[in-house]
Amino acid sequence: MNRDALVSQAGSRLFVGLLLLVVGNVLAGALGSYVAVSVGDSTGAVLGLLAYLLAVAPVLYVAAERLASAFWVVAEGAVHAANGAN
Repeated sequence: MNRDALVSQAGSRLFVGLLLLVVGNVLAGALGSYVAVSVGDSTGAVLGLLAYLLAVAPVLYVAAERLASAFWVVAEGAVHAANGAN
């Protein structure tokens, strides 16, 4: 794979990972807040936090996987560049 393709692939994975992180966190926060306000008192706060964590966990996993994949592509490109320089 050439350098331009590696940069493009890493950039798209990084963008998707960061976008998932931001959007997922906002939506999970809205869900958690809605549950907390709907139930009320301290039980609502606990249930809201639980709803937030359950909603954000899969998003964080996918975002972390995308970000790690992007950094892997960058590292792979650096290794190829170092091998080509020798």
